[in-house]
Amino acid sequence: MLTIMLKSVYNECIQLKRGGILMKKRFFKTLCLLLTFTFLASLQALAEDGYLWEPSMNPARGFNYGYSTNVKMKYYQYGDTNWSSCIDYAVNQIRLSPANISLSNQSYYSYNELSVVVSSNWWPNYTFVGQAAQIDYNYTAQKTVKLNSAVQCSIRAVATTHEFAHIFGIRDCSKPSSIACGSATFITATTMTSDVNNLLISRYGYK
Repeated sequence: MLTIMLKSVYNECIQLKRGGILMKKRFFKTLCLLLTFTFLASLQALAEDGYLWEPSMNPARGFNYGYSTNVKMKYYQYGDTNWSSCIDYAVNQIRLSPANISLSNQSYYSYNELSVVVSSNWWPNYTFVGQAAQIDYNYTAQKTVKLNSAVQCSIRAVATTHEFAHIFGIRDCSKPSSIACGSATFITATTMTSDVNNLLISRYGYK
């Protein structure tokens, strides 16, 4: 289907040289259809990755009720890229959430008292941004966030916020306007979004 539409646009370009205003209108109509189809195909690809449109909560991840505040975390930098400002941004987004959650990022915390370990400069040959994981299904287990320094600077703060949402049990989704969107290419959210905050409130309550 995409190949057919590309051929159509090519043919319209040929005709555009020979036509007037009518040909130009037809060309731009075809181009708009192509762009719309490409966008919808991309969303379909996200859905095929197993993501639902709306974000959801994974009850097997996150924290027990009452243990979601003052969660101790520490950042370990590997390589030349310093993610500290992105981490500060994401920590503040968690703080601003109306849900009863918070992260405390201090360099003096010892490794053994940490609930979350954040490290950078992973997977330099890959384009995906980050990964949040829980060692096991024990709610008290240490959680890890790995950030990929190969990605462009413009999405790092958003990507860090997205990964921190995973810490509290949020699953990926395919809706670009949600901070839980699983694609760094299509995500348009820049802050914690209401759909994610509502899920967090339903699990952890209000601040």
